[in-house]
Amino acid sequence: MMRKYWSVIFVLFCLSSINLNSQNLITKGDFGTFDAGVPSPVPLGYTTTYSQMPYNDGTSGSAGKYSITNNPSLLSTTGQLISTFDISNGVDGDGTGNMMFVKGKGNQVFWQLDEPLVLIVGETYLFSFWIKNVHTNTSPIARLPIIDLTVSGIKVGTYTPIGTDPLVKNSWVKCNYSFVAATTSITIQLSTFNANSFGELFVIDDISLTPPIVPMTASFVKTDPSCPNVNDGSIVAYTNSGISSFAFELTNLSGTINVNNSTGVFTGLSPDSYVVTVVDSNTPPRKVTSSTINLVAPTDITLISSAMGCVSPSSPVTLTASNGGTTYAWTSVPVVAISSTTTTAIVSPAVNTTYTVTSSRTILNTNLITNGGFESSNSGFYSDFINTPLSASLTQFDYGITTNPNLWNPAFITSTDRSGTGKMFVAKGATFANKTIWSQTILVDNSKSYTFEFFAQNAVSTLPAKFKVLINGVQITLPVSVATNAGSPGWTRIFGTWNSGTATTAKIQIINTNISLPGNDFAIDDISFTTTSKNCLLSKTVTVDVTPALSITNPASVCTPTTVNITLPAVTSGSTGGGTLSYWSDATATIALATPTAIASSGTYYIKSVSSICSDIKPVVVTINPAQALSITNPAECVRQQQLI
Repeated sequence: MMRKYWSVIFVLFCLSSINLNSQNLITKGDFGTFDAGVPSPVPLGYTTTYSQMPYNDGTSGSAGKYSITNNPSLLSTTGQLISTFDISNGVDGDGTGNMMFVKGKGNQVFWQLDEPLVLIVGETYLFSFWIKNVHTNTSPIARLPIIDLTVSGIKVGTYTPIGTDPLVKNSWVKCNYSFVAATTSITIQLSTFNANSFGELFVIDDISLTPPIVPMTASFVKTDPSCPNVNDGSIVAYTNSGISSFAFELTNLSGTINVNNSTGVFTGLSPDSYVVTVVDSNTPPRKVTSSTINLVAPTDITLISSAMGCVSPSSPVTLTASNGGTTYAWTSVPVVAISSTTTTAIVSPAVNTTYTVTSSRTILNTNLITNGGFESSNSGFYSDFINTPLSASLTQFDYGITTNPNLWNPAFITSTDRSGTGKMFVAKGATFANKTIWSQTILVDNSKSYTFEFFAQNAVSTLPAKFKVLINGVQITLPVSVATNAGSPGWTRIFGTWNSGTATTAKIQIINTNISLPGNDFAIDDISFTTTSKNCLLSKTVTVDVTPALSITNPASVCTPTTVNITLPAVTSGSTGGGTLSYWSDATATIALATPTAIASSGTYYIKSVSSICSDIKPVVVTINPAQALSITNPAECVRQQQLI
């Protein structure tokens, strides 16, 4: 007959590290926290065929022995074992964490899951552990551990060190086994293979099984420019799942802007239409592109003049401003005092005048957080946790957006969100330190004080979550860091203040510092980040064009060959409007007068005054009389005759 075999597909690879963002399905794979008062901790999350010895045994034991310890050197008083600390997420520990020391025995199971895991058939999972040779003598090679991996009774992989393996140098090495689940329930075993009679000496830590990597999605949050004519808009892209590192690109629709970075934070943006693209490091890479993101500046102040075209000198004009603040200031060039502080000013310009109105408009103290109440589900923020529609019974480090914690996980309390009708963020606490529950990046002003707050409640009564908040990587002070509702519904305000100093952005992170089990489950809601009001200084100008009014005094008559100068001030004395004068031979000002300073012929000429778009033209009469010809007749000369007597 045909025999049926349960099969899995495994690929074994050992690396110094691998960055996969997912929760561990194995409970206590890190063997917990060291307690000097407990020499032989009770196995949690695993069973073994080996015999346990106290962490301070001092003899290193015989083959088939193991110990839970924070430093294997405590197990040998003869210097047979090196001194080393545990490892957590690829980072060497500080002596506070445990690891499992193993003195190998051939074909014996030193670690096995204490209960089966429920998996999804057809999905790819990653099983991994960190291992380190702790024998002070790394030769012969036979002393290095050879590890067999067995899944549901079937041997599926073997780790065999080679001479160049980092284990020879007593270094931590991460071993990863990827497989496709062919059944819903599995058990996992680790055993030593063909150990020598004296045993293989090694430590193992951070055993994990991560669920399928969820394909990357992304959400995008925009902040419009705060004031008109200020380019301080921003767009921030938040990835969910996917394989890091991520590459982000911002472009505008006209193609004049192209910015690339690895953070997804784009600041200093002007009003425009943008598109953001993010690509992860998967093979092949997954790409997500936003829809068009429109940054819109707030409404600017407006200024309208009642003048329609050119106005007569000193005639009243009404100026009307809108969209400013509560008071307005008016100025003019040329300078004329304007006393009005309202939206309206009545002026009477004698010449072309430019008027400026200024006003300060207050931006109200609104919440700077996007989707702080989670009504838009899991968009607009980043989380190290994995979003799941429902909580799996054997997982940690996941979250859901729900109206009731009990709907997401039946073991959780029944509660509404703070408003009574909306949604909240519910999570099963991480068992690894420093994992970000929620994060968002906000634009901030320099040297301002901000208040960050959120509301939390415990989803179960045991081991409540303890929160800390980082802003730009620095922890802020929280007067209250633990929800006080125990196992009953009730929200606790968690808050702290922060001064921006020279910062222009604030990367806010909420972290749960309690990584213990059981318990450590919680809900958060109504996240806010507020500060004092901001003022936008608004300004707008308008020019009132005044029609120049020429007043002409015809120059006095002269006789040839005397000429007349019509550019003399006396000719246009009394004119208003301050225009620029020009001189013409015709009334339509198409024929320029060649010599307005020395007119030699009588006639009607024209003077035109132009001020901006306004003008006036007037005739000037020049009279040049011809010279009179004089006729001179000399008088008769009288001759005196002499009379002779």
